[in-house]
Amino acid sequence: MEANRLNILIVNGPNLNLIGRRSPIWYGKRSMEQIVSDLQKAHPNIHFTYFQSNHEGALIDRLQEAGLNNDENTIDKLYAGIILNAGGYTHTGIALRDTVEWLRHSSGGGSPERHHKTRTV
Repeated sequence: MEANRLNILIVNGPNLNLIGRRSPIWYGKRSMEQIVSDLQKAHPNIHFTYFQSNHEGALIDRLQEAGLNNDENTIDKLYAGIILNAGGYTHTGIALRDTVEWLRHSSGGGSPERHHKTRTV
């Protein structure tokens, strides 16, 4: 990753690996790889990193890795932002929710300038 470009991490949860193939009437026909490629072309000064897993622990590991690289004790921040679509874990992922809360507070604020929705059942 180039130092002079912003780095954005995109993290998708369960079944989102099927974007472009699953219910294309609802989700469209483009794969996530195509979407990320289009984002990259539209925003050449931003580097997008994409990660997807069907396993909550793998999502947590990836987010923690990103958060640790953004720790205030490091000189440079690896990611300027993280986009998370937790899929089904949006409703049931208590451990994932805890990780997102840790990221939110470790990144410097209780009121981040981003839209987030946390819901538990």
